[in-house]
Amino acid sequence: MDMGIGEAMEAVRLLTDRYRLLDRLGAGGMSVVWRAHDEVLGRHVAVKMLSSRFAGDAGSRDRIRAEAQAAARLSHPHITSVYDYGEAVEPDGTRVPFVVMELINGTTLESRLAQEVLPWSAAIRIAAEVAAALAAAHAQGLVHRDIKPANVMLTATGVKVVDFGIAALVGADADRTTNILGTPAYLAPERLKGKAVTPASDVYALGLLLFRMLTGRLPWQAETVTQMITAHWYTDPGPLPPIAGLPAAVADVCTRSLAKEPEDRPMADVAARTLAAAVGMRAAVPFDDTLTWSPAPVQDAETAVLSTVGSTSAIDSAKAHRPWQAAAAAALGALSGIKTSLKTGRWREHRRWLAVGAAALVTVTGLTAWATAGSQTQSTAEALPAQQQATAPPISCEVRYQTRRDQGGTFDVDLAVVNSGARPVENWTLRFDFPADQRLASGTGATWAQSGQAVTARGSAAIVPGATATAGMTGGYQASNPIPTAFTLNDAPCRATVTGAPAAIPVNNGTPANNDTAANNGGGPGAKNRWDKGSKEKKGGKHDD
Repeated sequence: MDMGIGEAMEAVRLLTDRYRLLDRLGAGGMSVVWRAHDEVLGRHVAVKMLSSRFAGDAGSRDRIRAEAQAAARLSHPHITSVYDYGEAVEPDGTRVPFVVMELINGTTLESRLAQEVLPWSAAIRIAAEVAAALAAAHAQGLVHRDIKPANVMLTATGVKVVDFGIAALVGADADRTTNILGTPAYLAPERLKGKAVTPASDVYALGLLLFRMLTGRLPWQAETVTQMITAHWYTDPGPLPPIAGLPAAVADVCTRSLAKEPEDRPMADVAARTLAAAVGMRAAVPFDDTLTWSPAPVQDAETAVLSTVGSTSAIDSAKAHRPWQAAAAAALGALSGIKTSLKTGRWREHRRWLAVGAAALVTVTGLTAWATAGSQTQSTAEALPAQQQATAPPISCEVRYQTRRDQGGTFDVDLAVVNSGARPVENWTLRFDFPADQRLASGTGATWAQSGQAVTARGSAAIVPGATATAGMTGGYQASNPIPTAFTLNDAPCRATVTGAPAAIPVNNGTPANNDTAANNGGGPGAKNRWDKGSKEKKGGKHDD
């Protein structure tokens, strides 16, 4: 117990003339959490205060403020909401940072696991909701970095993921000090090696969480931290023991999430959808405005490489360029019941689709499909020669999208397009969508254009098999800069690797920050009206064989 802050707060019961401290809920190594009453809005809240011992430490102050800013960027039913940030003044003049959060009534998953091994259906539901929360954070360029049972709250309305205190932006260094932040039992191998932070690290922890919920233990035995670290690095997790009735797709998610290589793990939203489907739930992950399908590249059945995620879709591109592809995809969606699969791609359903009626007939001479969306009906047919279908290898590609600078209003991106297929890609067009209000300012290495949220980069030089085309762009934003995660090359979905750069943190100077300021990710009034809306084109050229 932190007696210093306890005694001080006895004298300072009202923080910033608004939050009245009622009783202590708990204490950790660096902070104390209080149940409090918001005198302005008339509701109970949780107030997390930095311990008096650390109030004078700049690193500790930055960390609790970073937690507030990180969580304030997120709005999700399975993530604890952050309402406010401020600094209380103790009687001796010490300024103590605090974060005002949603008050959660429930118990931790750690406490529940100490009592029992969960029924597999309950374990899957919890894991699906944790995965959905992670997907929301990853979509905003944030990695939690400390997913563990103690940071998962079980409430009457579902899971709440708490404690973004050591969250980091995608692509950031593992830590700026010699310390590795996180709980050793749930740290991914790449984190232990000091590599850049990626969403895959959270997915690894999710896999461990799921394994423990299903079995009551971790995948390996380790009595010391050294043994645990060695297991993360070198020991392949044992298979799940036989569990009566457990869907095979769940075991597959668990196994893939524990892969040693980050690129072999599923994305969090794919895991969320698969787990939710296994127990008849609907995952709380973002949905596109239309029914979209992102098929995986043609590969060996055991490879199961994830294809695209996000808002850009094969169907969106097909509507504009190859109508029969859109009709075929809609037909297959209706016939398959809009199922999610880690091996064959995934479907996204949105309420704007009032009805989807489809029928498909594939022969050696052609394909006919019909799709209905709302009041619009499309009916197209196109025949492809059987010889062409048999001889033309599919496009297989990989996109590496790296935000190398983000100064809270402008950003620079390096882009690499890899031809991982067996045939040259000529007159290539890369497409993706900006997830928020980002605007393209200039570009190199390709002819760049933007219309609405859709961005295209066109290159005239062929990308031969095994070669990489490089390009770059500069853009700006007013509110936030989430990273696009779905890309197509000549309408073919690409595997994507996305990383981000830390955004500039605005100076607070002791003034309580509201959620808008934190969510701006460094933007502000000066960033408004900086980027003209409409279509833009910038030209440059660079191609690397």
